Amino acid sequence: MNLFLDCEWFIPQKLFLIGWCNNTRSFGQLYGNKLTRSNMIDLLKGVDFIFFYGPDIAVIENWFSMNIRNRFQCVNLLKCFRDHIPAESYKLAELEKKFGIHRNVDKYKRNMRLLYDDWHHPERKYHVLQYNMDDVINLYRLTGIIFKKYGIRKRYLSNNLLK
Repeated sequence: MNLFLDCEWFIPQKLFLIGWCNNTRSFGQLYGNKLTRSNMIDLLKGVDFIFFYGPDIAVIENWFSMNIRNRFQCVNLLKCFRDHIPAESYKLAELEKKFGIHRNVDKYKRNMRLLYDDWHHPERKYHVLQYNMDDVINLYRLTGIIFKKYGIRKRYLSNNLLK
């Protein structure tokens, strides 16, 4: 089973939200009292590949004092996309636009401080949750499009695992 992860955190790696999905019908989020080591371990059960974008695995490992990259096949899609896609920018929002993927909330792409502030504001927290869900679902969609278009296979993934 594949697991896609997207974390929201603020310097210095203060993790407050993990969005996850296996596909567009199997997804969820860990935050508040659900953001526990035990729930993270449960989420990883049965997983073959973990896909993420950027430093998220390191943030999760530090937050939960876990060694994920040596126990699972972890693929940093930022590296993967850089290896295969000619692009001026590898920002997730730019790649979404390039490949025609819509998002419901994009205001935080330009201001991560606002994301953190809204997370602590009860009336705006929903927007942060939607933004994170867009990130993780769109990462799943984008991966499918790019892997198909550029012929990315498990052999490449296996040779480029995060260690």
